[in-house]
Amino acid sequence: MELRRIQYFMEISKTGSFSKAATRLKLTQPALSHQIMLLEKETGYPLFYRIREGIRLTPEGNRFMIKAAAFIESYTDLMGSNENIRLRGSYTLAVGGTVAAWVLPEIMKNMNQKNSQISFDIREGDSEENKNALIRGDADLGILTGPIKSRGFQNKPFLKDEIVAVVSRDSPLALQKKISLRQLRKERFILFHPESSIRKLTDRSLHSMIQKNGHPAPLTELRSVESVLRFVKMGLGIGFISRLSLDEDLQLLDMPDFPVERTFYFCFRDSKEIKLLISQMESSMPENSSIQ
Repeated sequence: MELRRIQYFMEISKTGSFSKAATRLKLTQPALSHQIMLLEKETGYPLFYRIREGIRLTPEGNRFMIKAAAFIESYTDLMGSNENIRLRGSYTLAVGGTVAAWVLPEIMKNMNQKNSQISFDIREGDSEENKNALIRGDADLGILTGPIKSRGFQNKPFLKDEIVAVVSRDSPLALQKKISLRQLRKERFILFHPESSIRKLTDRSLHSMIQKNGHPAPLTELRSVESVLRFVKMGLGIGFISRLSLDEDLQLLDMPDFPVERTFYFCFRDSKEIKLLISQMESSMPENSSIQ
């Protein structure tokens, strides 16, 4: 059972209204209703009667409120009295494929060594899916390639990345020192699906070439990072990938007119607990890691 859902329940009980609670919590009403539905599923009984005048606690909801109030009070005292409080329980993270494969594993390993009482539920999706998961309240923290501008969210820069063009080691292009976009007009491109952040950045950088010639043909569109890497390594075309996923089986192309950089952000609703989580994640990044 997640702390935030208990806090949402308490706010609804206090205001007597889903809409008023949603405003105070800086959530949309459908998102708040969804979280209470999940809480009721966890408890196994309805917490509120939905009536014409608003809402009213069920008998089970009243009993739950008494226990929840005591829990929230104890938790607040603990967080306020001990700056070194250890995080406990499970946290849901919404991230893209690059972060899931090349950023989180090292961080999670280091965090678990320091604190075995913390765990993560990782939800991998494209940029739009992850943003929506945060807005709905389905995730506690997102690591996205751009800030969320919706009401109630905070954004903190995390790490910088670069999108690079790569080919297999035995590709004829691997022998060339410098390559222009013009030289790639007849090459096959191995691209991510249109909703991925890498694809959007790649299309933006290749915009002038695409305007004149259209997308290179034939064109391959794939959803997973692993699929793109596999296709490129087999010599099936040029891939555009995160520098974080570059390995010895790929040849980086020197393309001065293809500068594509991006910044990953922590995206979250204001919470002392989540800020503490972010701080511990930052301190768990290995010093010699390529993600620094």
